[in-house]
Amino acid sequence: MNDWYKKMFEGNLGKFSLRILDRRKEITDLQVSFLRDVLNERLVLDHCCGPGRLSIPLSAHMPIVGQI
Repeated sequence: MNDWYKKMFEGNLGKFSLRILDRRKEITDLQVSFLRDVLNERLVLDHCCGPGRLSIPLSAHMPIVGQI
């Protein structure tokens, strides 16, 4: 079997992925700030399709339904 996945993040793809991951906290903070302003403390439905990157920080400011 070919081990293509072991080299998947070498080269340009690896550099791109690291650049995105390095900015993830900054991007998340901007998105949470935007959602807080737009939603204005309304009830939010979390579809539970991820690790809670946005719903966990939002839960400190507004009610979230579907959160574990």
